[in-house]
Amino acid sequence: MSEVITAIYEGGVLKPLQEIGLKEKQWVRLKVRPTSPEIARAQEESAKYLDSKAVPGLIAKLELLGETELVTSSPDILQGVPVIAGTRIPAYVVLRHFSDGDSVADILLEYPSLPRQRLERLYEIVIKAASETLGGWTE
Repeated sequence: MSEVITAIYEGGVLKPLQEIGLKEKQWVRLKVRPTSPEIARAQEESAKYLDSKAVPGLIAKLELLGETELVTSSPDILQGVPVIAGTRIPAYVVLRHFSDGDSVADILLEYPSLPRQRLERLYEIVIKAASETLGGWTE
């Protein structure tokens, strides 16, 4: 299980700003991304909306924009879960990466089979829509 947390670095120690589910002396692998308090709060807020509940609204928005080749759904692929077109990667997984602040390059490191141009276009649409109104895609 992976989890994105916000922490502050003080006195040589990273201190989480919220409760985390770790056992005492449990090892973790960290990906540190410096940020500001304002950006961290905005990312935490957007994470509430950019998950699997956001996918139906995102698909509707993509259809309005004529961008139907970015995300597709078929009963033959993952039982109809919307995926990034040409892959078996669920759209909600990519949305979660965006809400965690991952860049297109970060996502491509984890999912090299994703078509870069599709991912970049989806990123542009997601960021623009999220900046217009948080939660604008949820039902």
